[in-house]
Amino acid sequence: MDAAEKDGTRKDTTKTMTEGSISEVNSLEDVIRDIDSGEINELAVVAEGEEKTTCVVMITLGQVIAYGIGAGFFHVKGGWRWMVGLGAVPAGVQIFFLFFLPESPRILVRRGDKGGAHRIMTKIYAHAKPEEVELKVKVLQAAVHQSIEITRNTTFLQRFRSMIFSPVNRRALIVGCGMQAFQQLCGFNTLMYYSATLFKEIGFDQPTAVGLIISGTNFIFTLVALKWIDKIGRRKIMVWSAPGMIVGLTLASIAFHFMTQKTGGNLIDGTEYSRAWSAIVLLSMIVFVASYATGLGNVPWQQGELFGLEVRGIGTSLSTATNWAGNLVIGSTYLSLMAAITPAGAFGFYAGLCLLGWLFVLCCFPETAGLSLEEVKMVFRAGFGIKESQRLRQAKQEIKDREKERKRDVRVETA
Repeated sequence: MDAAEKDGTRKDTTKTMTEGSISEVNSLEDVIRDIDSGEINELAVVAEGEEKTTCVVMITLGQVIAYGIGAGFFHVKGGWRWMVGLGAVPAGVQIFFLFFLPESPRILVRRGDKGGAHRIMTKIYAHAKPEEVELKVKVLQAAVHQSIEITRNTTFLQRFRSMIFSPVNRRALIVGCGMQAFQQLCGFNTLMYYSATLFKEIGFDQPTAVGLIISGTNFIFTLVALKWIDKIGRRKIMVWSAPGMIVGLTLASIAFHFMTQKTGGNLIDGTEYSRAWSAIVLLSMIVFVASYATGLGNVPWQQGELFGLEVRGIGTSLSTATNWAGNLVIGSTYLSLMAAITPAGAFGFYAGLCLLGWLFVLCCFPETAGLSLEEVKMVFRAGFGIKESQRLRQAKQEIKDREKERKRDVRVETA
């Protein structure tokens, strides 16, 4: 094997290892985000949407770091070996800090250790007053007691039947599974898995570094979602961001169509393609990823808001299973789809799926931000409750406004 072939093999191996690192990060993120929201709520003084999105922010930061490492080792001899070895570093750090991780207050309450739960709550809510911490512990005790009673008085089969045959629960499940399917079938993870390969084929000399632009865009716009997801609401973010995904994928499809006319519609490695069309492909990917990160990358993981306590475990599990199933389908069919219907056809197909997902959001996805579990149940009693959720949120906001006015009047009278 001559030097050029060896260099090409080494770079392809390093590129493949970079894609493998990103694949592992994407797989781990599903596990992390699927942790029961009830326990995570105890560990942060943030709104539900911000809590989940903060987790996604850290995951996307990990993806940026993984791509950065891949780009750094792209021209290093045996770089893929370093990349494999470096994967042990964060695992080692995590093992070390596990020794200092306190037990969940929920588990302590289940064990009857109210004092231990109170001590952990005091550390978590460091700025809360003692009576506020005590109230939180009492609320937690009530929730744990209710959870135990549900488990004791109903079987798994009964709860599963309720999930499927109760109209309220079934509609919530359709929304949860539908949003998770939309997240995967839009094709985002194929871009994260194969972006380095794709950018190499369309002529970029540093494909891993270009992939870093994509992962960086994902990280930056996830930060945007962190700021606005609770203020704007889940539904509005989805309604506004999904069209951006459609535009980005459609633009990519058009660019691939004109770019590959001289190669029969297919990408052939080693072919020199138009720099202008390559730049348009990159721009379209940035638009797609920015739109995805703002909405679809975060909103489906608010799925815990959809289900009542008695079926939450089953509902979130089925929704997450839908996510994994979609991931499997998209990840395993991407290369075959590109070969069968050309890159232009594949990205046009993903754009069509995004259009269907957007229509699903418009017709079936109610606003859940700021609503309690009981209020979400009310939303799903009469269909998918788009208007009902808006009515409830408006009524709650009017009550809050009147309460603010009352307090302001009291302060004025006191003064």
